[in-house]
Amino acid sequence: MTQKAKNKNGVVTKSTKPYVAIIFIVFIIIWVSTVIYSSYFVPVLDNENSETFTSPNQIYFRYGFNQLHTINLFSIAGIFMLIFCLVLFLSKTQVFRQFIGNYFKNYPFPKWTIKLLITLGCTLLLWIFRSNFENTDFLLFKRWFPEHMAFGYLHVRFDEMWESYIHFELYKVFHRSFGLSINNTYQLMSVISGSLFIYFALVLSSALNAEKPHEFVLMIFCGGFMQLFFGDMEHYSIAGMLTFLYLFSSYYYLKEKISLLVPSFVLILAMTFHLEVVFLIPSLIFLFIVQLNKREYLPIIISILLFTGFMSWTILYFLSKGASLQRLIGTSWGLGRGGSILANIVKFDKNYFWGQINLLGLIYPPIWFLIPLVVTGGIRNNNLNIFLVISSIGGIIFLFFWKSRIGLYMDWNLFSPPLISAAMLFVINFARQEFLFKKQVLLLIFPFSYLMTYSWIIYNHFNFM
Repeated sequence: MTQKAKNKNGVVTKSTKPYVAIIFIVFIIIWVSTVIYSSYFVPVLDNENSETFTSPNQIYFRYGFNQLHTINLFSIAGIFMLIFCLVLFLSKTQVFRQFIGNYFKNYPFPKWTIKLLITLGCTLLLWIFRSNFENTDFLLFKRWFPEHMAFGYLHVRFDEMWESYIHFELYKVFHRSFGLSINNTYQLMSVISGSLFIYFALVLSSALNAEKPHEFVLMIFCGGFMQLFFGDMEHYSIAGMLTFLYLFSSYYYLKEKISLLVPSFVLILAMTFHLEVVFLIPSLIFLFIVQLNKREYLPIIISILLFTGFMSWTILYFLSKGASLQRLIGTSWGLGRGGSILANIVKFDKNYFWGQINLLGLIYPPIWFLIPLVVTGGIRNNNLNIFLVISSIGGIIFLFFWKSRIGLYMDWNLFSPPLISAAMLFVINFARQEFLFKKQVLLLIFPFSYLMTYSWIIYNHFNFM
């Protein structure tokens, strides 16, 4: 269903049909009501990983909907109105937009410096509100790192080869030189990854819509996966940034601005940092098909050689540094830790399934609005959307079929990079969709999404200090 029409002069105009906005508003009412009910009328579990429920509603309305339980209703109303006014001011105030436009028109430095200044400001916020939450895996790293450093061991794990190695080497250097703790070095690497994520997101926002770059930024930064970059102490921050960089480079490839070699290399680089991004391989195969249709085969051949060559070189590098291949494979969770890889596949359980549903809402609160977007024809048939749909399906399959061994809530960061594709699919297509009252719909969805995500992020900063 198209949301645009042409007038008699052939000019594209917004559709006057109100049904699109009505469908979105119905979803908004259901979503907001669910969040309010979950946050204030369903008892919060003492341990979000627990599956001991005192109320049936606790099974369904958990961490994906109750992020506001740490804030009282009066504060929520005030914060929501503040965010609402800020978004409205940025998107609608002609005086503000004219002032900014005139100011930057005569700005004496290149445009990339503006993005850099914004990135630096955001980086400061990432560090100030860095997470102090330590999950089960991090507590193991906290014990292993000092022991491995004392005995001169090489710390590298097959599932996250470069990520585990870089974190360990960074800890050795900064602990010996400046006395930083393992917490500090993990937080530092997380924030650096966040800086790169933010800068590339700003660049992509301008490429998607030079006139309204703020729309993409506002919609992508409301995701709970942003917690990856607020000092998260685990092995997923770099993987999350590289996942986004792969989507970023694939967009430019599909626009025929860069070679296929770039997204191919970024993906294999991401896989050597964390093997979970294997879910993106089907989307790379799609890029190969696009290249085949151009009847240009050399980039595909080089990409395959690059793909296999870099992975082989990485393994050989760590073996040359003293790592044991048998130990690498035997201790890999992804390969079943010496047992069967099938042990990692989820067996259906109602409580676990509803935990997965909640995880969707925690990692990207507006993800439910993909449903009205699809129903109203907002996702069009083009190479970019096919690529993003394949990437999103791969990520969602990973979330629903890969079993968490430390609990879904503890493993929110494991499942965050796979959902970045779905967030991108929604954001890009919602930003491009035109319909009556779209701005009002946007002003209802995204301030509330920010409230949910950043109340959780701030909670993780203050509650575990």
